[in-house]
Amino acid sequence: MALLASFDPRGSVREIHNLKAFNRDKIMNVSLAQILHDYFPVLLDRPVSIGEILMDNKRINIPFQEIDLEVLIETKYALQNVFPSAEGDVAVISLDYEVKLAGSKNLGEWIGSFEGKGSGGGLLTFSSRGGCFQGFKADYQTEAALVIKNMGEATIGWPFHLSVFTSAVKMN
Repeated sequence: MALLASFDPRGSVREIHNLKAFNRDKIMNVSLAQILHDYFPVLLDRPVSIGEILMDNKRINIPFQEIDLEVLIETKYALQNVFPSAEGDVAVISLDYEVKLAGSKNLGEWIGSFEGKGSGGGLLTFSSRGGCFQGFKADYQTEAALVIKNMGEATIGWPFHLSVFTSAVKMN
């Protein structure tokens, strides 16, 4: 299902349309608007040079069975090049992600905790004249587990795979 999102000049989500249709029969404990806000890259408000590398760290909390699953995302942005196009120069930025999962809850004698890490990458393109967004694609994978521990020793675990794929394009 396609969503129509509006962004401010730095790339933060302003509003999203069609959420009611998307969520009509689904019970979710995570806001789609918040997911887009947290995962979508935010553009800088200053000029950058080709080859310049910028770092961004995000901490996203997802409630799960009264345990706050904390997703730590470190993103490395690198301005790869600027290419001419009919609409003006287009800047291409590569994204490299490192992801860690954490979170725990005391269950009396036991502790339930999330553990995991992953990585991935993507591309972001925008018009260098005025910073108009052109497109975004990112993908990363995380291998993790919900582990139950007693006195620091893992007694049982439930492995899972977290996959995030995001793609957005400018609509004329």
